Amino acid sequence: MSKQFPNGIEKMVVQQYLVLRDVKQVISSSISHLILKISPYFYNNGTSVDLLCLCGTVSIQHKGNRYNIPVEIWLQKDYPLVAPLVYVKPTFDMYITSASDNVNQDGLVVLSYLESWHHTNNLYNLLR
Repeated sequence: MSKQFPNGIEKMVVQQYLVLRDVKQVISSSISHLILKISPYFYNNGTSVDLLCLCGTVSIQHKGNRYNIPVEIWLQKDYPLVAPLVYVKPTFDMYITSASDNVNQDGLVVLSYLESWHHTNNLYNLLR
């Protein structure tokens, strides 16, 4: 990825340098296998907007086993001033259990790190 966003992506985000820094950091990390794309995000009120989305898997440790969890991390225009929208996207042979405290039935990830998001937070620390 170059130092500047290609093809007008810079119009999609306000804090271009910080977005680029965070995206590069998670794409190159060993804790995730993510790619950056532009896709329409649909809000609950029915509106949609093209957003940057990091899609792929994040490696987690759970009960002594390592799992690669499929996720989508949506960066809204004002990121990092606003938290990313993070979803678990189960494959056909996976499901989201209702017993999960960290993922709701729609796949939305609910973590204190996201709920208390501050502009100095970043994607790498979110995924660790």
